[in-house]
Amino acid sequence: MRLDQKYSRKTITEVVGHDLTDVVYWLEEPEPQCWMFYGPPWTGRSSSVSALAKDRGVDRDWDLHYLECGNIGKNELEDTLNRCRKYPMGKFHLIWLEEFERLSPQAQVFLKTRLDIQNLSASTMVFACSNDLSLIDEALLQRFDSIEFKSDDSFKDACFQRMAEIWDTEAGDCPIPQEADSWGYDSIKRFSMRLALRS
Repeated sequence: MRLDQKYSRKTITEVVGHDLTDVVYWLEEPEPQCWMFYGPPWTGRSSSVSALAKDRGVDRDWDLHYLECGNIGKNELEDTLNRCRKYPMGKFHLIWLEEFERLSPQAQVFLKTRLDIQNLSASTMVFACSNDLSLIDEALLQRFDSIEFKSDDSFKDACFQRMAEIWDTEAGDCPIPQEADSWGYDSIKRFSMRLALRS
């Protein structure tokens, strides 16, 4: 098994470089809420949603509704929200909206009226991931509590620390190579933990 698969984030405690304390606190006492994870590619937004979902037992206690926003419109969103309202008892719902900035203007207008306490079922949580907030209606953004995922030095330091721990586990007494600090960068110098683990 490749290391990026073996060590993919499976729980909240394995998320590095980002503080998700507020989200974890909400998950302990679920109520309607919407979260926006935004930032550049490869900073862990989507894998953090996946880890949150797995950690809270989506397969056991939650229904997961995964939607790629470039491939859906108002009707798909309405169907998903209606299912969450129709079957609320004894089950939690996590709606995961990927590439949120690709949502059509019509779908954004629709969500502005639906993503609030009155219209969400009591057991529904919404996560949206976006690379570019400038493409999203400002009034719609106000429906979300936002967490920025940065590709800054503190994020990279946390990732390299985690990589060193993985190296120790996999390689034992063999020291990590000096060139390890260059692992994980693509052709335009963007850093990715996933790429680093493939090096």
